[in-house]
Amino acid sequence: MSYAAELAKLSRRKIDYVLLKMDYCSNTYGVAPCAAFEAIKCYNTFSTCKDKPNFTKSTKDYGFINANLPIGVIDFFYGARPYIKKISDLPTEIKEKDTISRRLKVEFYDEEDNDFGIDPYREERSSIQGSFWKKFLARNKNYKGRILELYEGFEGLALNDFQMKFAGPVENIELKNGYVIIECVDLLKELSKEKYPIVTRVALDGDLHTIFTAASEEEMTALSGAMIGDYAKRTDFEAITNITATPYEDLNGEYSDAGVWYIHYTIVAFDSQGRPFAKGNVLLNAQDFGPSNAVLLVWDDDARAVIWRIYKGAHVELLGPDLDYDWVYTEIPDYPNEFQDKGFLSTDIAGSAPAAAERYYRYTNDPYTAAVNWWDEIPAVLTIDVNDAADLPESGYVQIEKEKISYASKSGNTLSSVVRGFADSEILRHASGTILELFIAAEASNPFSLAKNLLLRRISSSYIDSKFDDYISGWTGINFSAKLILKADNLAKVYFDLIAVLDCMTWVGEDGKIKILKHNEVPSSIPLLTEEANIISGSLTIDNNEESRKTRWILFWNSFDVEKGISDRERYSRVTIAVDAIAESADEYNDSIEDLQYTAWLNSDSDVDADVGQYINNLLAARLSRTRDAQRILEYDVELKDSGLLVGGIVDVKTSQVQNIYGETTIDRYRIIKKTPRAVNKFGLKVIKVNTQLHDLSGIVMWDSFAN
Repeated sequence: MSYAAELAKLSRRKIDYVLLKMDYCSNTYGVAPCAAFEAIKCYNTFSTCKDKPNFTKSTKDYGFINANLPIGVIDFFYGARPYIKKISDLPTEIKEKDTISRRLKVEFYDEEDNDFGIDPYREERSSIQGSFWKKFLARNKNYKGRILELYEGFEGLALNDFQMKFAGPVENIELKNGYVIIECVDLLKELSKEKYPIVTRVALDGDLHTIFTAASEEEMTALSGAMIGDYAKRTDFEAITNITATPYEDLNGEYSDAGVWYIHYTIVAFDSQGRPFAKGNVLLNAQDFGPSNAVLLVWDDDARAVIWRIYKGAHVELLGPDLDYDWVYTEIPDYPNEFQDKGFLSTDIAGSAPAAAERYYRYTNDPYTAAVNWWDEIPAVLTIDVNDAADLPESGYVQIEKEKISYASKSGNTLSSVVRGFADSEILRHASGTILELFIAAEASNPFSLAKNLLLRRISSSYIDSKFDDYISGWTGINFSAKLILKADNLAKVYFDLIAVLDCMTWVGEDGKIKILKHNEVPSSIPLLTEEANIISGSLTIDNNEESRKTRWILFWNSFDVEKGISDRERYSRVTIAVDAIAESADEYNDSIEDLQYTAWLNSDSDVDADVGQYINNLLAARLSRTRDAQRILEYDVELKDSGLLVGGIVDVKTSQVQNIYGETTIDRYRIIKKTPRAVNKFGLKVIKVNTQLHDLSGIVMWDSFAN
């Protein structure tokens, strides 16, 4: 037997199974590391713990099934308490750029309970009394935010064959006369609990000194305000020595008969943190090539170098080393310290050599070890020590007072590969004990990876649908990025901003997992629903949904003032606008209705500017096609045989209540945005029309402008 086979039957007994996941200590009372010694033992919960410093948190599952089941069925689910009285499920609803959260309310009988399977020291108690939920609440005062899972199955199925229908944190437990009510909300709602900036309990372990910038050794040693422990970032390059450029023969080379070309090479050494510290130049006269068609570059090695970049520019005239050339570069690993240049290859990257180095020194009070007037050169790996980094992400962004700082990794309580003064914030001195705040920022990368990573900040990967991974691996579009997001914006707002600009929808599905789906994705097979075969007579209602209609689509992007919130217009320096002039004309709607969005996820440093602009144009064009005309909403009931229809899915609907201009019944395409349980053996569907009409784009005016 399977869940699907049982679901298709006209007669079967449904069983609800609730799993409540609570904190539980994995120690044994009085056995190291537990140092408790009192005669009356705890219940291995935090509220009852008698040695809280050694509480070792794990998870204990409390299982429950319906109270009205036959005794034989109850015995089949040994260990699950038959306390479920009633389940009320307020389903999710998909919106254009948001989702109405799903809510679950479960009522349980509060029966007298002998603590079997609950109390690890039950056999040692002199007496056991009381009802289950009253004792549960006394022992688990920290129930809020713990996960409740709801599974659905049928008599005869093993528990492993049940299907998860909901997973979400507990919001409240209300004790009534003889029963309790547990209220939960879906996992997407959990995102709204994380607000930025997040004030943590993490503090600096030791003073954090400031960083000066110096253009030379003389400027560094003349710094009058430096204190012991301060840093200096030197922007002058060390010299790469003994660079030679020699023509040589290679059948695959492209420099043959090069004529009067000059080739200028600039070699830059980068350390393990990707910071440039040494540079050298060499000029080659292509007239000396003769029959040669390649160049061999050789230079002195440097133990600190991890990556070398070879920048080259060529011209018929001899130009300055830092001007006029169309520079490209090739990146090679440290060994060997040579490069065979066979011509301008497709793998070359456009870009000039960095203008400044990043070399770090620290001010010391020991003149005998300091290399330059009490300044010691240090590796370009800056670290920050904190009192407890356990709750900090593996990499991330923090704010200490007004200074923004990024770090690439952590080890123990040390944050490594630190970048001070992030986003042009002022680098300051900070005293030991200063509290850290967390905020969000993201380097240019795959946008679906960014979306999944946002979820993982609050939600276990087991509750995230595999569709995210499908989109991650299949993405071939531009990179997205996010500059600082730190002004009173919560994680839900940040996440839905990204989902909207990806032109996707997200919700919690019937299997309890967080879903994602592109608006333009259409399944290969679409079911047809008709009044004769599917729609229950008298249940259909129609909403023309005029408020869904738009005539212009506006997107503010490219974060400029990061101290502003996501929805503050002043945050952005760019705006792209698409206007349907025909829709706004007196001949049609004679109105102007805006679809307005601000996004922190598309910036000029996300990808090539022209590609970002084209992506935005395509995004607004897609929204135009979807929302230029009203998206009709139908609500109707269907029977059990259509239970395989899921929220987010697409259906074709044929109803005599919708006709074309000729008075004919049409078949229109809709997306299911809500699914509501009704009486036994039926449920309600709420669907929204999928506008597939190709509009005349001749009336569309689209432009990109500066917002401020």
